[in-house]
Amino acid sequence: MSKGLIDTSHNCYDECECIHVHESEHDSDSDNSGIIHPHPCPNPNPHPHPHPHTCHHKCCKGDRGDPGPRGDRGEKGDRGDPGPRGDRGCRGEKGCKGDKGDQGDKGDKGDQGDKGDQGDKGDQGDKGDQGDKGDQGDKGDKGDQGDKGDQGDKGDKGDQGDKGDQGDKGDQGDKGDKGDQGDKGDQGDKGDKGDQGDKGDKGDKGDTGVMSPTFINVYTSTVQFIAAEQPVIYDATLNQMGNIGLVPFTSQICIWQPGYYYVTTVIHHIEACQFAIFLNGVMYAFPFSSPTGATGLSHNTIIYISPFDIMMPCPMAPGGLAAYIETVNHTSFNPLIKLNNPGGSAPNDICSSMSVILLA
Repeated sequence: MSKGLIDTSHNCYDECECIHVHESEHDSDSDNSGIIHPHPCPNPNPHPHPHPHTCHHKCCKGDRGDPGPRGDRGEKGDRGDPGPRGDRGCRGEKGCKGDKGDQGDKGDKGDQGDKGDQGDKGDQGDKGDQGDKGDQGDKGDKGDQGDKGDQGDKGDKGDQGDKGDQGDKGDQGDKGDKGDQGDKGDQGDKGDKGDQGDKGDKGDKGDTGVMSPTFINVYTSTVQFIAAEQPVIYDATLNQMGNIGLVPFTSQICIWQPGYYYVTTVIHHIEACQFAIFLNGVMYAFPFSSPTGATGLSHNTIIYISPFDIMMPCPMAPGGLAAYIETVNHTSFNPLIKLNNPGGSAPNDICSSMSVILLA
């Protein structure tokens, strides 16, 4: 059994009138081969054609005849040669819309097209959400100082933001006005001792000084018998300077300047004896003695005279008061101690002497 060929130059949905030629299935030697059954194009989806068809050019469309009975299916014949292309038929009525076909495979991505011209600026869109914080940009050039704007309303206090990155150091600002004097700070710690400085130039020679501005040396050459707890009497002063003095033929050396004094006394006695230095009638420190007679007894010490010790009446003192220093026979075993020095023929041998020198 042979079948009609399809004209692929158009289909039944072009704007032309189509007439389908149906070939009935029959034996190869049937006299009815090539019977044409013209009819309009049905909806291909509900009633697809199971057999090929051919469109022929016709001016008039005939009525559709009743379909004949289906014959037995013959054996498949050899494919015939394609017939010549027929004339284009009249435009048929527009067929019914078919069902939507399946989605075809996605094609390969095309090449990037050329960049189009810049479009007109669109309307201002709504404000977008706050984006993530960007990286710190490079420091821009310092702009001109803008005019001061009006004071805006105070906004609500926002949440504490994350600490930003350290910005670049700004330009040096103008020097501000001098501030008020601040409170005195606490005493700082003592610094380390500095290095020894270079030796200075030698100064000019000063005036000749004195060892001490206050001193005295008194003596007696008179033979005396000194009873217990009695002082030595001095005849006169050999040398004296400063705030110190002696009234002749008395026992007290008067001092009206406080300080440290070097005191020394010498006694030429006949009997064994014990003496002491007294300050204002009171023994100072300790006594000194000699266990044998007919010899010399000497003693020296340093005495401190305070301002409170200058309390005894003294006509030589500018203020009328002084401290007294004496050499006293203190607790000797013999009731009397003779002071004499008969060791030679020269007159006026010293029987006793006393020296007082201000140290500081």
